[in-house]
Amino acid sequence: MASCTISSSFHYQERLKAAVEEILHKANESLGKGEYNIALYLYDKVIKQEPDNRIALMNLGRTYEYLGDYPAAIQTYGSLIEIDQYNPEAWYNRGLVLKKTGAYVEGMINIRMGIALNLHEKL
Repeated sequence: MASCTISSSFHYQERLKAAVEEILHKANESLGKGEYNIALYLYDKVIKQEPDNRIALMNLGRTYEYLGDYPAAIQTYGSLIEIDQYNPEAWYNRGLVLKKTGAYVEGMINIRMGIALNLHEKL
């Protein structure tokens, strides 16, 4: 009986993972088409299931940025950095958005961190 429960749990997890991947795919398509409100909704669904999904967080930050919701973009990129502190793109993007809000010094620090991490990856 225990093996049946383990097997059922495994299949459920696999189906859930496939569903999340499909939602992420649709969110990315919506972002690419400029359907930002749809993308926001779908990325939110992904992040509720997988709070540390790096792709969803990065693209959610971009979506907020495209919509001009800079505080939400900064917070989202910050959440990604908390999960992956060595993500150069998250640092760089957060820096660009910070500069748009007038936080030039903090923005430049973030941009430089992103550049430094990107250079380090290439070494």
